Amino acid sequence: MLIFTIAEIEALYLAAWCKDIPINCTETIKAEIITLLCNYNLLRKSKSGLSYRATPLGYELLSKAGYPLKQDKTYLGKSDALSRRLHIAEIILFIYRIFGNVFQNTKSCEISFVPSFIFRRKEAANLLGGNRLTGFLYTPNVTYILYYIAHGNDGLYPTVEERTIMGSGLHRNKEIRIIYTGQSDLPSLIKAAGKPAEKKQKSTTLSFLDSMDVFGCPVYFVPLSEMGARQFRIICQPNYEIILARHLLGNEYRPAVFERYHALHKTTGEPFIIGIGCNLKSFDQATSGEDKPIHIILFQYQISAVKKMLAGLDTVLHPIDIEDAEKVLGIPHDFCSQDDSPCRTPEGGFIHAPSFKGYRKSGEKN
Repeated sequence: MLIFTIAEIEALYLAAWCKDIPINCTETIKAEIITLLCNYNLLRKSKSGLSYRATPLGYELLSKAGYPLKQDKTYLGKSDALSRRLHIAEIILFIYRIFGNVFQNTKSCEISFVPSFIFRRKEAANLLGGNRLTGFLYTPNVTYILYYIAHGNDGLYPTVEERTIMGSGLHRNKEIRIIYTGQSDLPSLIKAAGKPAEKKQKSTTLSFLDSMDVFGCPVYFVPLSEMGARQFRIICQPNYEIILARHLLGNEYRPAVFERYHALHKTTGEPFIIGIGCNLKSFDQATSGEDKPIHIILFQYQISAVKKMLAGLDTVLHPIDIEDAEKVLGIPHDFCSQDDSPCRTPEGGFIHAPSFKGYRKSGEKN
């Protein structure tokens, strides 16, 4: 008799919570878990072939497990609305891969993630209005605001975005940092952030790249990939720039005088920036009015993309190995392991698959 594990119930919960999860979710959720949930008719492929959806039986099981969720009244077919939904689901799976199950919206949690649909699904009000952000990652001292940048996007109104975030209090009075993501590699992400080839005739939005200079906070470029996940995990570490600068410069480390730098070389006096967050705006700011070369520390995969952006500026780019950075910061190489222990109901019981009628029927596609 099968007893469902915490990892299996979490996977089903994410599918039901997001309404749709991308078909390539097996990069984050084990393929055998997806297969098992489909075999028990708790999960099924959508008719579009783009996503998995929880079945009515899946919602019934989640309710028993203590996660009552509402089903869609009607299913989304292949459309822009489905694409936007899947973009948010990709972000959620990205966060799940890095931090585990951090989706309980409680201010007492050290780390928690709240997707934008939490606010948009409210019947009485939509706190975000027309904002295009995809969610908030809350850490002890920083609120990270994530944007999914798809190719062909129509840009955004950065002043309006920032005003809504500050006025709503959703930043929770913490320092704000913005994350641009959505593409699987850095060159594609930077390209998608630029001006689209075609734009609506009457649109007055700015590109994400131009919006970067309007936002009054740091903006980081983080690919939606394993390397991006490791990068994001690092930049969420408090004071990671100073720790890495001390490690790399050793006895030649000297504290920076200006905030735009992270260290000075004791002998040459040349400034250093730990640029692995890929805050392109900070690179431009650091080079203005400086009569010495600026040394920027990057991951190897970032150098070729960033080099093009810094053409003509007096900069020296240095690679740092990502494993070395993780070791210095005390970050394990592997991501959070999924919990294979039995899942218990709120009453303390186990969840047995055979207790649900029709559990082995293959579900019809929606």
